[in-house]
Amino acid sequence: MKSLRTLLLMGVLGLAVVFSAMQPALAQDTGITAREVLDRETLKAFVRSAKAYVAGITDPAQIDDLLNEQWRFGSVYVYISNDEGVIRWHGGNAALVDQDLSGLEDQFTGALYVQELIAAAKSGGGYVEYHFDDPSIEGDEDHTSPKLGYVEPFTSPLPDLFPDTNMVMGSGIYLGHQVALDFAHFGNGSAISSDVVLVNLASTPIRPAVYFYDKMGELIDPASVVDFGGNLEATDHGAVTLQSELAPLGEVTISTNGMGETVTGSVKVISDGPHSPIGGVLRFDVPGVGVAGVGASEAVRNAIFPARQMGGIRTAAALRNLSESEVTLTCRLMKDGLVLESYPIILPANGQDAKFIDEMFGEHVMPEFVGSVRCTAPGIAQKFTGVAIEMDAMNGIFTTLPVVPLEGEMPSGEEMESEE
Repeated sequence: MKSLRTLLLMGVLGLAVVFSAMQPALAQDTGITAREVLDRETLKAFVRSAKAYVAGITDPAQIDDLLNEQWRFGSVYVYISNDEGVIRWHGGNAALVDQDLSGLEDQFTGALYVQELIAAAKSGGGYVEYHFDDPSIEGDEDHTSPKLGYVEPFTSPLPDLFPDTNMVMGSGIYLGHQVALDFAHFGNGSAISSDVVLVNLASTPIRPAVYFYDKMGELIDPASVVDFGGNLEATDHGAVTLQSELAPLGEVTISTNGMGETVTGSVKVISDGPHSPIGGVLRFDVPGVGVAGVGASEAVRNAIFPARQMGGIRTAAALRNLSESEVTLTCRLMKDGLVLESYPIILPANGQDAKFIDEMFGEHVMPEFVGSVRCTAPGIAQKFTGVAIEMDAMNGIFTTLPVVPLEGEMPSGEEMESEE
């Protein structure tokens, strides 16, 4: 029979309990402005807010209200197209109206991203990543920048407003404008808890937003994992934030409550903008085993971490997909520069998974094994974050390990494979 410590550790890594539909639906924010769009959740709320506004239009001239500051700030604006890619209204560039953009191609990936946006809208709404000219960067028309779009299906409220029946409404944000911290793993429940400790590194006050995501990449209602009190409050779009701003060099700790069934996933922290740096760590607390802390994870395509299995020590890794489409990472067990075995990890869009190395590689993880694990994303636009954990339930060993980014591609061919 497994000990209580072992069960708790398995819960931390999400290996014993799979989080199901336990979070209640989040309230929709109907009043968010373009200035407040900083991340994927506020982007979605903004599009839904604009959609609700347009649905209430009684005079076609009211559509131009979307040019007001509430709906247009910097590079954030609303656009409307038909379901064939012809622009019908554009808050950023009126010259695009009546142009067919369906053939636009991402110069890095070759994807027809306008068609992908239309498909996402037809499916009920969704996110699409692509590259586009960032007007705030001189010369970016030659290089383009990563952008995240969110779209939803749209029906004109007035026959004279737009000529099309099936339409798309959307907006987007440049990912480089975010100041964000990504933590590839957190755990809560069965007495396990996690603390997100933040420090304002900006010279002005900020109000950071903290999001908790489940393993499938879906937003968790923060009320189900965080006890609100003191200066903490929840936003209508699903973040934990502060009632009053965090002063320069000020600190705040957002703790999960340790209650209920075990929930695991990832955490993302968004600051106020490109000039609002923030620092932080995530601290795991497993009663009877120990406390371990880890800094924010770096976005990588290729990374390696040390791994060993000896005595009661086991190594595990949590990996989070940063892209808006499913990705299959290839993780390789390595020793003395040779690949012993490969293991695919399928991660949903924005999703996460955590496993012990012996669950990945089976019999190849022999007793007294000491080596490393290297994980690689398949495409240039696909990135992930990770955290590795080493633990011994019997002896109370619980610590995090470095996940080191690597340059270049994984060598291919039999020269990297160990002999049978």
